[in-house]
Amino acid sequence: MPGGFGRGSRNKLVRLEKQVKVPNGFGGYTMAWEQVGDPIWCSIWPMTKKQMLTQGTINNEISHEIRMDYRSKIKTSWRITYGDRHFAIAAPPINPNEDDKALTLLVKESL
Repeated sequence: MPGGFGRGSRNKLVRLEKQVKVPNGFGGYTMAWEQVGDPIWCSIWPMTKKQMLTQGTINNEISHEIRMDYRSKIKTSWRITYGDRHFAIAAPPINPNEDDKALTLLVKESL
């Protein structure tokens, strides 16, 4: 895994977002993204080719690793937004050491 997990490495301010239904004025709805809570300081690490190898094949579902302070209730249906970049959460959050101090998210950048 890249670098340490110290607080100093958390230099990206991101938003957690969830999809919500928005009425379209014609009796239906469209889907939109809505921010969940306050922005969060985290680190964003691109996965190395070695990390992306899974039993001899490239794992195309994960492009980055995002690390942040522990938060409960993060859902895999949410996304992370950093500036104009969006990252889909590709797997359940990882709670290293199961001590509720930090989270690691495996994500795929949407292009």
